[in-house]
Amino acid sequence: MAANLAQEDRWIPTTCGVCYSVCALQVHRVNGTVVKIEGNPDSATNRGRLCPRGVSGIMTLYDPNRVNVPLKRTNPEKGLNTDPGWVQITWEEALDTIAARLSKIRREDPRKLLLTGTVTTQDEVPFAKIFAMTFGTPNGWNSGAGNHCGTAEHLFGALLHASWSKLPDPDHCRYLLNFGTGTGSGSYYCVTGMAQRIADARVRGMKHVAIDPFLGPGAEKADEWIPIRPGTDGAFALAMLNVLLNELSIYDGDYLKHHTNAPYLIGDDGLYIRDAEQQLPLIWDPVDAGEKPFSEPAIKDFA
Repeated sequence: MAANLAQEDRWIPTTCGVCYSVCALQVHRVNGTVVKIEGNPDSATNRGRLCPRGVSGIMTLYDPNRVNVPLKRTNPEKGLNTDPGWVQITWEEALDTIAARLSKIRREDPRKLLLTGTVTTQDEVPFAKIFAMTFGTPNGWNSGAGNHCGTAEHLFGALLHASWSKLPDPDHCRYLLNFGTGTGSGSYYCVTGMAQRIADARVRGMKHVAIDPFLGPGAEKADEWIPIRPGTDGAFALAMLNVLLNELSIYDGDYLKHHTNAPYLIGDDGLYIRDAEQQLPLIWDPVDAGEKPFSEPAIKDFA
């Protein structure tokens, strides 16, 4: 009788898979039913914080309309008001059907396969890219969905330091400039954890300046909000660079010479001066007192 009255009441550590931040969770399960989801305070990434999508995982788990079996379309006609005629099939039939179609495509031309998905679920990212490469198609693609993906951020992260992302370091920062990042609501890897780190840094004394036309949650809580005119972020940043370089002389000359395009020669037309043969941008080598293509192995120094 006592065994029958015993109740399960457990907190289970796990991770959230709703986006690629993969925040650490604690799931409260009572008698086999999840009753609460919250962030794990021992996590070094989200630091116990969790966004509304993670918290609403219970709604996803117990959604009465959740698709948890394979469905097959029986009506080839498509349209907003057309019944697709979905019917349930077994997992075996679904896998056999997909395998047969993939085998046919691979025999004919692997490039016919277009494999796409989103990064809103962590497991899709490696699957789409690795499977596409293994299959033999260049048409494997992942794209961000929702306001938690900084697609432009990934581009500049790759160009500047060959990484997927870039993050500020509020734990050691004293002055943080944010250009339209929506801190705490729509940017940075593990957005809730970063918001907590920035909040802790402000208690320590860090100054947070938000440059954004929109007074969002991050700008609202910043030390200073600069409501910049939309589309002028680049001009604002270049003006700051001009002051740092030409008025205050605050820069790392060695880094600029060897890791950026700062040494490239600029013509009167504002464009790179290029060599006639390969059309490569030219630099000035002060040791040899002459112009050389930027990729020339014999460069001795950069002006």
